[in-house]
Amino acid sequence: MRKLLICFCIAFFGLAFSVQAQTSKRFPQSKITATEWQQYFDEVKALPDARIQEGRIQTQVSFAGSDKNEIYYFTNSNHPAHPAVIRITAYVDSSGETRASVTGNYAGSKEDFDPWFKWAVGLVTQQKAKQ
Repeated sequence: MRKLLICFCIAFFGLAFSVQAQTSKRFPQSKITATEWQQYFDEVKALPDARIQEGRIQTQVSFAGSDKNEIYYFTNSNHPAHPAVIRITAYVDSSGETRASVTGNYAGSKEDFDPWFKWAVGLVTQQKAKQ
């Protein structure tokens, strides 16, 4: 389902697509507290049109049918990187190209977070390769 949603975002915004990895603008740094993570999770779940899909190790929050072009992944308690969050945002840059920003924050171990972040970048990269 998440691949279908990412495909939809890419198709909706066009064919040109690139990935940027950067620190989330939600927090000034990648490392956050467990309390900040919980507040973020609660805020995102409460957004209008939030579509929540609980998985075994992570919860996906998307916004199909809305103009919010983001997908969030929040770790569940049995995920090695918990608590952590990844946000994938599709946007059109100033030159008219569609791009994706992959951002993330973690309250646990950076060593456990990094492979999960690379997984998210890989999702976007795979979709770009299919274009």
